[in-house]
Amino acid sequence: MARISELHYSNTYANAANSNVPEFLEVALQPGEDPADFTVSFYQDDGTHGLDINLQDALDSGTVTVTTDPQNGEIVYVLSSEDHPFFLTDPDGSGATNYEAYALTNVTTNTLVDFYDIGGGTQNIVAIGGAAGATGAPGTVVSVNIPTPTGPDSVFASIQFNQPNPDVAVFAEVSPSDTGPACFVAGTGIMTPDGLVAIEKLGVGDLVMTRDHGAQPVRWTGQTTVCGTGRYAPVLVTAGRYGAERDVRVSPQHRVLVTGWRAELLFGEVEVLVPAKALVDDRFVRPEPCAQVTYHHLLFDRHEILDSNGFWSESYYPAAVQGTAWADTTHHEVCELFPELTDGASVPLSRPNIPVYLARLLRQP
Repeated sequence: MARISELHYSNTYANAANSNVPEFLEVALQPGEDPADFTVSFYQDDGTHGLDINLQDALDSGTVTVTTDPQNGEIVYVLSSEDHPFFLTDPDGSGATNYEAYALTNVTTNTLVDFYDIGGGTQNIVAIGGAAGATGAPGTVVSVNIPTPTGPDSVFASIQFNQPNPDVAVFAEVSPSDTGPACFVAGTGIMTPDGLVAIEKLGVGDLVMTRDHGAQPVRWTGQTTVCGTGRYAPVLVTAGRYGAERDVRVSPQHRVLVTGWRAELLFGEVEVLVPAKALVDDRFVRPEPCAQVTYHHLLFDRHEILDSNGFWSESYYPAAVQGTAWADTTHHEVCELFPELTDGASVPLSRPNIPVYLARLLRQP
């Protein structure tokens, strides 16, 4: 039976639309279920309907990631706020794309599958309109509250419905790094004062050339080895695209520097950062799935822009150490270098960040 299987959302009073952290909502279908039958709806705290996303429409537009859960064979459809204008907050934030309730509906049978509101703000929301609201008489379609045991300063959270019991919501704080590491694939050449050096050979104290501040010492290095499929599959940027003089591979969330008149015309900035997956055109920039991939991180005193064979992209973003996604030793090590992160502060991005659903306008023809 189809259901919402997991949700990563912002648990903050701030306007989540201004956050650099993407949110994810997963819908699990059983083999044989048709994604065209299912729509995810989002509701404001007053019950007004704001957005419907049909899974098949998202597939057709390329704005959904599909994976198979090896444990139970479920087909999981991952919707991201980088691709769709939704942010779930507690309580409902002030932005037009902020919502406090979401629903999963079988639109073919007109059956409500899931309808939840989040946290201690407005509860038991009555759906007005949308796919969920159409499943019952006016005033009868009411959300079920999911209480979350954290305060408003907890920036990112996960609600899981498939672990350990599909019928019981399990809450856990997570880190933005749980949405996928933003970093370079092993073997990537990074420009240093002595020329290109493979990223895995760089260590603390080594100098790396940066776009804004010249040669800067590495403060910390890390690596993450994950399954190289689904939303973790590397993105290949072929030589000749976005300044790359050789093929470059980065993680999907890794932010790439895009410059020129398009950026200035669309966003009023000569240089902007966009996630690599926003540039995928399935020709010159494309996913390159593999059984396993190791991503490497370089951390500096500031968020920097690095050169790898003419391809400019970001250094590791320290805000990703918030939460519990890292092993405790790594978490403590990075927080010792940047103690402000333990208070929920974030290091400023070196360039404006453009979300995926807008950044696609910057693809090179």
